[in-house]
Amino acid sequence: MQVSGDSMEGAGIFTGDYVVIDKSVETKPGHIVVAVLNGEMTLKRFEKRAGQYLLTSTNPRKYKPIELNEDNPPEIWGVVVGVVRKCV
Repeated sequence: MQVSGDSMEGAGIFTGDYVVIDKSVETKPGHIVVAVLNGEMTLKRFEKRAGQYLLTSTNPRKYKPIELNEDNPPEIWGVVVGVVRKCV
């Protein structure tokens, strides 16, 4: 999947990079995941804080955490297991 956006730059994932996704890996807190929210795909870190599940950016000054609950359930599409960057 090709990345578009700057929300995961702190993890070394930039616009134009390709992420390698494994759908068979069980999602655990700390993993970077591709999630579908409100019909749109997003690349975020899956976290658990004080019993609350969140999707967080590694660019927190620009993006707030997304709280996950019954009213805002994500579909976790897969876990990022690698990044590929084209060298010019």
